[in-house]
Amino acid sequence: MRNHPRREWLLDQIADGSPGAILLDGLDEAILGYGQRGTGDYIAVYDFDGIVDLLTRKGMDRGDALEHFDYNIQGTWAGEGTPVIVYQYDGGSVPVPGEPLPEPDGAQGLGILPPLLEGEPHG
Repeated sequence: MRNHPRREWLLDQIADGSPGAILLDGLDEAILGYGQRGTGDYIAVYDFDGIVDLLTRKGMDRGDALEHFDYNIQGTWAGEGTPVIVYQYDGGSVPVPGEPLPEPDGAQGLGILPPLLEGEPHG
């Protein structure tokens, strides 16, 4: 499968910004973008849901995809080039900084977002 031009651009940015950046084989479609560690090196940023979706489209059931993710992706540290995985909030309304997070489907104790910093844009 050929990558979308924007994804190709992202992959080039990551490679140019940090030759040591690690990309997850076969999961390019789940790349959200890139970020930087304190060293200034670029790292790939992946979407958790996108990874699981790709694994299921490749033939794994959801349980196997989650187990594969836990053991082979999330549990791996390969140095400063290790990618970051983003878990997107999907609990409905956008949380308000400084207020308790809503508790989805019986979950408890999800914490409180820090208050907005002075000058930070409001939702």
